[in-house]
Amino acid sequence: MTRIKLRCAIYTRKSTNDGLEQDFNSLDAQREACAAYIKSQAHEGWTLVDALYDDGAYSGATLARPAMDKLMAAIKAGQVDVIVVYKVDRLTRSLMDFAKLVELFDQHQVSFVSVTQQFNTTSSIGRLTLNVLLSFAQFEREVTAERIRDKIAASRKKGIWMGGTVPLGYRLHEKKLVANESEARAVRLIFKLYLEMGGIRPLMMTLKERGIKPRPHKYYGMSGGFSRGQLSYLLNNPVYIGKARHKDKIYPGEHEAILSEDLFDQVQAKLKAHAPFDTKRYRSRKSFLLRGLVCDEVGHVLTTSHANKKGKRYHYYITRPIDGEKQRPPKVWRLPARELEALVIAALDGLLKDPKGLMDLINLQDASAHDWQRIAAAAHTTEKDLRAIIVPKCMVKIKLFQDQIDIALNPQAMGDALRLETKINAGTIKVLSVPVQNRRRGVETKIVMSGNQEGPQDDDTRVIELVVKAINWFELLKTGKAVSISEIAAQEKVHASDISRYLTLAFLAPDIIEDMLAGRLPLPLTANRLKHLTPIPSNWEAQATHLDTGDTF
Repeated sequence: MTRIKLRCAIYTRKSTNDGLEQDFNSLDAQREACAAYIKSQAHEGWTLVDALYDDGAYSGATLARPAMDKLMAAIKAGQVDVIVVYKVDRLTRSLMDFAKLVELFDQHQVSFVSVTQQFNTTSSIGRLTLNVLLSFAQFEREVTAERIRDKIAASRKKGIWMGGTVPLGYRLHEKKLVANESEARAVRLIFKLYLEMGGIRPLMMTLKERGIKPRPHKYYGMSGGFSRGQLSYLLNNPVYIGKARHKDKIYPGEHEAILSEDLFDQVQAKLKAHAPFDTKRYRSRKSFLLRGLVCDEVGHVLTTSHANKKGKRYHYYITRPIDGEKQRPPKVWRLPARELEALVIAALDGLLKDPKGLMDLINLQDASAHDWQRIAAAAHTTEKDLRAIIVPKCMVKIKLFQDQIDIALNPQAMGDALRLETKINAGTIKVLSVPVQNRRRGVETKIVMSGNQEGPQDDDTRVIELVVKAINWFELLKTGKAVSISEIAAQEKVHASDISRYLTLAFLAPDIIEDMLAGRLPLPLTANRLKHLTPIPSNWEAQATHLDTGDTF
């Protein structure tokens, strides 16, 4: 009778690299014991494969190990029948990972054997025993980790250095940080240069020009210079004023300071002033309600972007044409995100407050009494529910045109959101068209509903004030109450050049002033833009051409 041949693979592991340099180390001892056991089972057809599966200095907390990856690939390729280990925890210390391995073994009909704890995973009692054993192994690992964390926390409270990368400016002597004066001078210079430069990016360039580089990496050697992250970490590190940091707490350290606290505090104040926002907060997708939904009239999807100014972050939806496209966008959009989102929310709110319009949009012909109640209740939908339910679940796309915005909605999703009894025809998309007027403001476009257009808008108010002042200034000169522009400047406490620049606003055509008061100008006359348009021509027809500079950036 021919005996079945079982191919056996030995897996060994050691958590640390201590002793691995020895001629006969822990991995060799494990492999020798496993090989002897396989030899004892030769009568059962067990044979040892030539491949070695050794993981030295790898924790059993995860399966991310080179030899383990190699072993799992061999199992999937059908090259192994039996896995032999010295102890179960050599394979893994995690119950979850062990369950994954057992499932993989079962799928490929692979057995698992522990030399010192003889279990057979093909039987239910064997699995139960292994699970119990691994539970204790995982418990031991977690208790050990807690003990180590507690020890580190207690040591940091005493200011003791607990290992890791030695910060620039120090060296390690008898497991303690000692100042390295040559590097300490470089650290002091970096802090002083940051105060002069006022930013990390110019500091990077200055250090590169001066040839000041970080300490060579243990494995990668000398770098080309400081990265932004390295400088940010260095400038925030309290180790340089003789303190030890553990998580979010700072304790007095046992090492000497190489910086004055005054210099360190000045740098921290400037770093804080330049920090524009909470990165964790603005990294969230919730920062853009309409992400991926907004497109222009030819279908280009607007991407999300932002800009920082005076410590505040501004969000935008902008056009970014794809290089090589045959059809270029007819217009480049740069829309303030909050304003566009508010407009869309207002349009949806108006739709829900119009029962007939809502029924027409979702093709609801015969509504039940219950449906009428739901539609009536929709008029009281809060903005929070509009943002959380209607927009993400019912909105398909938002298309931008010069004079309107088309909001494409899914009627079936709208009916489900309103919890209507009547079934809405699936697959139909309805468009809510909102008349709007585009108003250029600097390099961005502001969109407002046409119905809300009467009256001055935002920056127009400032220009109207200038027009009123210009008329008053001219009246003072005409009536002789002021004999010169310098006299008016002294009375008004403004610069004479400003009066000279804006005085021609007193001669604006009446229809232009009327359109300005009603907010109907094709482009907003911001005070900043007006600087480049003054003096205004005296001819009224020429004024209209002069002020309408076209819809360009």
